[in-house]
Amino acid sequence: MKNASWRGSAMSIACSLALAACGGGGGGSDAPTASPSAKTDTTVPTPSPAPSLPTVKATAGQVTTMSASTGASVQVSGSTAALSVPANALVVAAATSQTASGNVSVLVAPVNPAADPLSMYGGRYDTTVPGTSQRQALESFGAVNVDIQQNSTLLDLAAGKTATLRIPVATRSSERPATLPLYYFDEANLLWVPSGTATLQGNASTGYYYEGQISRLGFWNADKPIGSTVTVQGCVKTSAGVAALAQDFEAYSEGVSYSSVSWAPPSTGGKFSVPVKKGATARVVVMANGKREVRELGQVDNNTVLPECFTIQDDTPPPPTPVPTDVTTLENFSKLIDALMAQTLSLALAPSAAFDGETLVARSSDQVCAKGSVTNLTLDGQATDGHPTITADAKHVLALSFKQCVPMDNVDDDVPPVFTGTASSSFSFSQSADGQAFKLSSANVLNQLQDSANQYAANGNFKMDLSSTATIDQFTLTPTAGATLTHMGKDTVTFKSGVMVMSFQAVDAQTTITTLSANKLTYVLQGSTYVLDGTMKDGKGTLTLSKDGVTAATLDTTSATPKATGTVTLF
Repeated sequence: MKNASWRGSAMSIACSLALAACGGGGGGSDAPTASPSAKTDTTVPTPSPAPSLPTVKATAGQVTTMSASTGASVQVSGSTAALSVPANALVVAAATSQTASGNVSVLVAPVNPAADPLSMYGGRYDTTVPGTSQRQALESFGAVNVDIQQNSTLLDLAAGKTATLRIPVATRSSERPATLPLYYFDEANLLWVPSGTATLQGNASTGYYYEGQISRLGFWNADKPIGSTVTVQGCVKTSAGVAALAQDFEAYSEGVSYSSVSWAPPSTGGKFSVPVKKGATARVVVMANGKREVRELGQVDNNTVLPECFTIQDDTPPPPTPVPTDVTTLENFSKLIDALMAQTLSLALAPSAAFDGETLVARSSDQVCAKGSVTNLTLDGQATDGHPTITADAKHVLALSFKQCVPMDNVDDDVPPVFTGTASSSFSFSQSADGQAFKLSSANVLNQLQDSANQYAANGNFKMDLSSTATIDQFTLTPTAGATLTHMGKDTVTFKSGVMVMSFQAVDAQTTITTLSANKLTYVLQGSTYVLDGTMKDGKGTLTLSKDGVTAATLDTTSATPKATGTVTLF
């Protein structure tokens, strides 16, 4: 659910935050949304009269309020997306006979699979052929996520009640069927389930949408099954020419003239096979080590074997770095940046392990850790076993205690953290109307939170701001005066003032530029006051470290030969 989440790449640091730029990145597709064709305009029926309900204006992807007792027509500004809920139609999802009354929080978030097919729930378009267990791909013409809560308790439609949902047309296809099946997403089985139909309505000036009746809340999709497909086969190898292991890459096909994604099942020998809609134009994408390689296929009419293998580049050793004037100082600068920035950020982000960054649903205590455990896990003062959704533009408070916990999201890291201690986070976030830009502000309180795998511990308050767009993720981390970072068994840094900034900018499908910046980051170590200042962009830049008001060390990597002088004091 990328339209209502922070991107996964922004939730963890998957490469060293030392002096070299990270590789990888690559945003979504750049294919435009197909405009409705004039020949289909005559098929659009006259919209039926809307039910007599109070109108509530909302912003796409942001929470608004309505009365469960009177019902409302929630209309998204600048969009044809809308949800009409009749009076007294909502019940507590966990107790379907308990009718909700009073004000409730409503989220109506349109999804645009034409702009980015991966913005669909997990990039999934699978359903099953009716009456069988055989998988079948869907082609989407638009989707909407609907979430209603009251006091962080999830609500749903009562048995026998329906709501009217309008889904904005968003497709790469020039076709716009007069009616389409409606599907809801079954999160337990990760499949789309058919339920009802939707009718094309609207016009060219106000916009087109599919309207239908829904009997439950959640993700809804206006789709049709892809009936006839052909197979595209390919292979992936390392830069040494060896077949890539199945766990080292993912492959999928993406429609260009239709909105859908089909993932390749695991295979051996570096080979993969993906279905593509017959007679349509498409591309094949391989992702490995944070990088994305794309092959445009054009129109595909028959089974196809790609003539050349995709190549995973990251196994090629980087070219040797020119020898600096002071190797020891250069290495110590790298270690200092890694400790102050990467380790502090990792500890400050620890509370985010308690919710799914894609779906923004709080996890129950048994879903947080791949190893170890958590206790006292609450969201807004309540246990998360009900899996409450974390709503935009609302302040939330998350608290938990770790015990030798390896978070689910970090289990594949080269050195996954092992957290012990307590942490809490008071946070809120917002997102743009198209769901592609996000902002997060949080105040994280760490109480002797240690990462025994990486030998660091933190204590105190750490303010974090994240801004995320289609191409740039930026973290701004501000340790509050008195917060500490300890190299376990060694010394402790006590922060006084200043800010750390880390950003990741996707230049193209294969390249990401990493920027690290210390803005007068001031700390006390072994009785002396240090100030780290400067910026490194794509491994180039300058850093200055002062000690008690006097320059102690400098680093200059703007030329081909890095220059490092002076002494860098470590833990």
